[in-house]
Amino acid sequence: MPPFLKCQAEEIIDDIDEIFVEVDEILDETLLDFQDLKVHDLKEAGLELATETKENIVNFATKIYRTFKPEEGVVNYEKDRPVLYELIENNLWEHVMDRLESHPEEASLTIERYHKSNPNKLAWRMLPIHAVCYPIITQGSKDGDIIRCGIRGPVEVVKKLVQIYPEGAKVQDDLGMLPLHHVCRNGGNIHAITMILDAYEAGINVRDKKGRTPMELTRTSRAYNKSFVLHFLSRVEQSTRE
Repeated sequence: MPPFLKCQAEEIIDDIDEIFVEVDEILDETLLDFQDLKVHDLKEAGLELATETKENIVNFATKIYRTFKPEEGVVNYEKDRPVLYELIENNLWEHVMDRLESHPEEASLTIERYHKSNPNKLAWRMLPIHAVCYPIITQGSKDGDIIRCGIRGPVEVVKKLVQIYPEGAKVQDDLGMLPLHHVCRNGGNIHAITMILDAYEAGINVRDKKGRTPMELTRTSRAYNKSFVLHFLSRVEQSTRE
C-alpha cells in the first residue's frame, strides 16, 4: 500500500474506534438512567442515539470518499501532469499556445507536487497561469543589486490563459498567492497585470499567507519600473473602494 494511503487508512480506523467509543458511552448513560425513564423518554433517547450515530457514519463515509476519490481538476505532478505544464516548464511558448488551442481544458488543471522524501507533504500547488506569471530574476547593474524584471512567459500566453479560464485569476496557490501576486513580485509586467485585473479586480486587495497584497510585493521589489507599477496599482485600489 502506498504510504499516503496507509496513513489515510490508519486515520479512518481511528475514526471507527472513536465512533464505537461514543456509541458505547451513550448506551451506558441510557442504561444507567433506564429505571427512571418513561416510555416516551426512552423513545427520545433512542432517536437521539440513532441521529448521532447516523451523523457519525455519514461523516465517516464522506471521509472515505474524499480519501480515495481524487479532487476533481487536480493532478499529481509526478504521475499525470498535463502536457501543457511540461511545455511551460521547458519554456516552449509557441507549443504552449498550440496546446491551449487544442486542449483548452488543461488551463484549468491544478498541479500538485509532493516531497519525494515525504509523499504526504505538499511541496507546491498551482495552476498553469501561476507558473507562467512566476517572476524571472536577472542580474542588474544598479549598485550591483539583483533586479527582478519580467515574468516567465510571454504576455500573449497570460492573455490566452485568462481568456480560456478567467476564474484562474481568483485562484490562490499553496502560498496563498494569486497570479497577480506572482506578477507583482518582480515589480510587475503592466500588460500582464492589466489582463489579470480585468478578470479579477478585487485581487488587488487579496493577501497571501504572509499577509501581503500584490501592491506590497511590488513595493518591496527591486524592479526598475516599480514606481510606475505602484502608481497604476494605487489607482486600481482606489477604484475598488469607490
